[in-house]
Amino acid sequence: MTTLRIEGVKELLTRIDDICKWRNVLNAIGAAATDLQGRLQEYPQQSSRPNPLIRTNAKVRRGFFYYLRAGKIQVPYRRKMALHKRWTVAYKNRGWRAVIGNSTPYARLVQDSAKQTNYHRQTGWITTDEVVKRYGNQAINSIRKAIIKEVNNG
Repeated sequence: MTTLRIEGVKELLTRIDDICKWRNVLNAIGAAATDLQGRLQEYPQQSSRPNPLIRTNAKVRRGFFYYLRAGKIQVPYRRKMALHKRWTVAYKNRGWRAVIGNSTPYARLVQDSAKQTNYHRQTGWITTDEVVKRYGNQAINSIRKAIIKEVNNG
């Protein structure tokens, strides 16, 4: 009777099991999401110029004076960093999908490409689309490298 002995099967199966866990890739996804979140949390240099909408838009003017009387804003304006603190990363599909979001009601007016006001654009606020355009390929490349690393040698 002929016997065929294959050596290293146990090690091979262990390696395949390790690859199936994709730890390096999931870590890279998390790191990329955290990096993009950090880019969105950056505030532009503070502008001392007044918002021109207070003069030209009655709704904005009423809102400004309402919040001023209620003590919710001060003149001169001081940032409270509320927008910065509310950028979050939520992981879905067991870490294969990272969703970056902000629950601040006015976040879209400040950092959403479609809704950003001219004032925020002019004062240097980066939009979500700009972050993806500038840093998205960097995130993709780091995840791609993690996939190659995972498959090649863990």
